[in-house]
Amino acid sequence: MFRCVYGLNVGRTDEGQRMNVSPLTPAPALQGEPSPGRGHTSAPTLMEGFFTRRQIRSLTDGVTRFIIKTGGVSIILCILGMCVFLVKEVIPLFLPTQANLKEPITLSQLKNPAVSTLIGIDEHQELAYVLRDDSLEFVFIGENAAAISKVPSRGLLPDGTVTALARGLGKGHNLALGTGDGRIVPVAIEFTQDFHDQERSIAPSVKMGTPIAAAPTPQPITKLAYQSTDSEMRVAALLQDQHLWLTTSRSVSRPDGTTAASTTQVDLTSNIPGQITALTLASRGELLAVGTADGKVYHFDL
Repeated sequence: MFRCVYGLNVGRTDEGQRMNVSPLTPAPALQGEPSPGRGHTSAPTLMEGFFTRRQIRSLTDGVTRFIIKTGGVSIILCILGMCVFLVKEVIPLFLPTQANLKEPITLSQLKNPAVSTLIGIDEHQELAYVLRDDSLEFVFIGENAAAISKVPSRGLLPDGTVTALARGLGKGHNLALGTGDGRIVPVAIEFTQDFHDQERSIAPSVKMGTPIAAAPTPQPITKLAYQSTDSEMRVAALLQDQHLWLTTSRSVSRPDGTTAASTTQVDLTSNIPGQITALTLASRGELLAVGTADGKVYHFDL
């Protein structure tokens, strides 16, 4: 914006002294510029009217020192907190191991004594399961009542007799049941979390797989080793006649998009001179270890 300032031009003529007024001409001037004769006070001068320069510098230095000290103290407190946390986590490693026995939980009675038993627990250590032959029960840790009152027990094989049990290594709860007629039944137990009114609850689920034959001739399985992956399943089964069979089942994709199981079986008995007392498979199923009664261990790269 501009303001117009009008000036008068006064002159003399030959006829006498008289005023000669020239036409008014506007002269542009920026708004905000101080007019002649009008006073103007700068901000530093205004501040100096309340505080001296030394007082302003002292106040600025004080605020700066406070900010620096606060930041330094905060960093030191954070480091000390981390040290306390690390010490708290490391101290139990140097203390002796302790175990406190709680009140035992009574399970349901079986008609016949169990031949094989497996016990597992979920990752939150709140729900455990007990597999005795084909009877599966769940136990809520910390409660004095058996899980049969909340999660009913169930018979996994109503038409067969379980003679051996095995659990795969690694994540998850992958089990295998060995039967009296030479079958191997995969079982997967999963735990699902749910929240109601900000309270967590864990619900178990059981999934049965497709049974496979442990050997060409049906015989009771006395010992079992089991391991499964996404694409294959391997089982080492010791039969009643002391023959050790290795069974590998792989999923093969067909051209039409479906999958089919390809099963191979190998008798390893001739490679082990001794009575087999224990056997296990590695977590990826690439190694089989067999222990004998004379204290030897035989391993097979698969």
